Amino acid sequence: MPLIYVHGVAVRDENAWKEKEPYLRRYITQEINPDDPDNVDIFPVFWGDDGVKFAWDGESRPRTALLGQGFDTEPTPAERAVLLASLGNSLGKLPASPSVVETAPEDELLAAGPATPVVSTTKPQRLRDLTNDQLSDLLAAMLMQQGANPVQQSRMIIAADDVARDPATRASLQACATTAEEVSLLQSLIKQRYDQLAPTDDPLLGMGAGWFPNLKDRLNELLTRANQTPGFVVSRLLGEFRPVVNSAVTLFIGDVFVYLANRLAKPVAILPEAEPAELQPGTIPMQFLNALNQAYTSQQQAEAKGRFEPIVVLTHSMGGQIVYDAVTTFLPQVALYQKMRVDFWCATASQVGLFEEMKLFLASSSAYSKAKMNKVPFPDRRYLGDWWNVWDANDILSFTGESIFEDVDDEFYDSGSSTLDAHGGYLERPSFYRTFADKLRTARAINWHQP
Repeated sequence: MPLIYVHGVAVRDENAWKEKEPYLRRYITQEINPDDPDNVDIFPVFWGDDGVKFAWDGESRPRTALLGQGFDTEPTPAERAVLLASLGNSLGKLPASPSVVETAPEDELLAAGPATPVVSTTKPQRLRDLTNDQLSDLLAAMLMQQGANPVQQSRMIIAADDVARDPATRASLQACATTAEEVSLLQSLIKQRYDQLAPTDDPLLGMGAGWFPNLKDRLNELLTRANQTPGFVVSRLLGEFRPVVNSAVTLFIGDVFVYLANRLAKPVAILPEAEPAELQPGTIPMQFLNALNQAYTSQQQAEAKGRFEPIVVLTHSMGGQIVYDAVTTFLPQVALYQKMRVDFWCATASQVGLFEEMKLFLASSSAYSKAKMNKVPFPDRRYLGDWWNVWDANDILSFTGESIFEDVDDEFYDSGSSTLDAHGGYLERPSFYRTFADKLRTARAINWHQP
């Protein structure tokens, strides 16, 4: 059974998808083919080489500091911990807080020892007080800053997620007297689980208790600062990230413009009476259509053996617009692709709703709008079975679709990431893939909305 992954903007490494593969193999392929999950074909679609290129290497981006972007409300210690984990090596750059401090008891969460000064006047949480998903997200945010190669990092996060969700972990955390004991326990449990999951050729296998550099010190520092650091201090640190934000935004805008300008091999008028032969996909949509053709061939080979294997597509960000144009225009109107169908499409962090509001799709029509009190019909079921659109309120580049499209399964997902990291946070959280697997089971039960 084939699975297609389409990346979003700003990706220039064709192997970047490999950090997603461990998640897909662990949580998704077994839902696509329970009998043989290891042999599910995954077709990565890489279109980054055709993305925007800057003639002056981005010299138009200002280098001034970005200040004053604070929180609307004071974040909780758990929320601060996830945010600070995502800030990575800048953790040590936090300025000293001018707030009045008080002394925290030794056994409180985030305490670095007796008489540790803190800002918070409320009793902070212990690790044992976090929910399974909060603990998993906290560990994932921290692990993403450790500098391991992407595949190993993904395995680490999966191991940490397993530990966070294990009832035995919860019982053991309850028995810990201090946060330091909790951290030591988690370090040991994650190491054990990683060794169980990793293949024998993984270079981290068997490296002993110190396999993960400075885990204990890093987590202790992170948790301590999460309690000591009020929102306005964190917002001050965010000013250091303007170059990062500038780069992400300019690449996003640039890749969008390049796609819109070149999604057709030659300019044509997209009219209802247009002949299919007039449509010639450009280089970026062709990357997806080629992968879909491979998946379709795999599907046909399975059907010849008496098995139905659905085609599942996962997209991130701009990948959603590429797939929407494909299922609404290229598949219906280009003869070569008219027999192909996406049985389940998961669009994460997409701008499909926004693009339709601006009427930028090849199939967009002014006949549908809020003023006319109607929605855009769901794409023809001959070409698309299910569409799950996933967005995060912290991700300013993700958009909803339920008010725009009929029958779309539109859902909020809380990645627990800061605004800086939320756009990619979906695909780095095991909790997302577990929900994805649940959606596939539901779709299977209704036969993938086969027409």
